[in-house]
Amino acid sequence: MMGDRLQIEAEIRRVLATEANAIRLSNALFTPGGLFSKLFTTPEEKRAVLDSPLFDEAQKRLSELQREEAGRLQRPDQPRVISMAGGPSAEQVQPTESTP
Repeated sequence: MMGDRLQIEAEIRRVLATEANAIRLSNALFTPGGLFSKLFTTPEEKRAVLDSPLFDEAQKRLSELQREEAGRLQRPDQPRVISMAGGPSAEQVQPTESTP
């Protein structure tokens, strides 16, 4: 079991170092079938995993990725033009003069 544990922890570290998408990271690590769930079978073991430095590191990495992704949604590198199907594109819309 100790060898398995070391392999799982190594895989968690690999995922933390390589995964750049918050949802995929969360799914790989924190779901019921995720890597952290493979480190415990009893409530006591689960508590120990949740209190571990590796779990803290994983949560911090997930938060970083979520903040980065949220920032990109708020400030895209390039403005995006969204056209509704059947409606005019942004280039076709003429500005209207406002009346005082």
